[in-house]
Amino acid sequence: MSRPISCRGTLGDSFICMLKMYEKKDRYIVNHHTIHKYLWHQIAEIYSLIKNVEVRFVKEPRLDLEELTSDVHEQNMEFFPVFNIKQVARTRVLEPYHIIQPHSGKLLRGFNNKTLPISWVEDMILTEHNLGKKIVLVGTDPSYAHIGSCVNLIGKTTLKDTFSLINHATTFTGIEGVLAFYALSQRKSSFIFYASKEAVERRIEDSPWAKYAILTYISSYNDYIEMKKIWRHCESSSI
Repeated sequence: MSRPISCRGTLGDSFICMLKMYEKKDRYIVNHHTIHKYLWHQIAEIYSLIKNVEVRFVKEPRLDLEELTSDVHEQNMEFFPVFNIKQVARTRVLEPYHIIQPHSGKLLRGFNNKTLPISWVEDMILTEHNLGKKIVLVGTDPSYAHIGSCVNLIGKTTLKDTFSLINHATTFTGIEGVLAFYALSQRKSSFIFYASKEAVERRIEDSPWAKYAILTYISSYNDYIEMKKIWRHCESSSI
């Protein structure tokens, strides 16, 4: 028998909702509401990571149904799932490598689009490149497609392709959102920029994911650099 539930939001919200169904034996009918129709395919792709879900997109939230929220402190969830995602040849990168995601959020202006300045991203890549580290750049914003000294996969991967790349990465640097949540769920040490303190309080802080996350306010590049130095010192001391 199928269990109808209500979910809402975009990619990061969908990922957390999916983790709340991860180990359940019930078959779910997810009535998902979002005003961003162009994300329907990717949202369905996220839910397809588990087998017991049928997704139906609805015009209005189903207030008559039980709702799964995107707050990790509400309701039980699996923080560290195991997914069998096949790596495809077009996105296979020789390990080891580090992933940088320079943007997150919605593509449309005014809809929570979070981006890192191109100069920051170029500096991050150059710094890591000079240390002999391979960087893989992921995302969909063409503003970053020209950046060199890295394996630039901007606009060249599906969401599942990117998840697969994260599975094989050493570390992750990016912005609070679905890729950051996925990296944390795979126990990847992650430097995460955020624009909303409330968002990271609801989704990362005081959760099992917090152990793997270093959080930096999105306007504080100098803070990121200082924390990176501390992290490198701790890393070298543990060798």
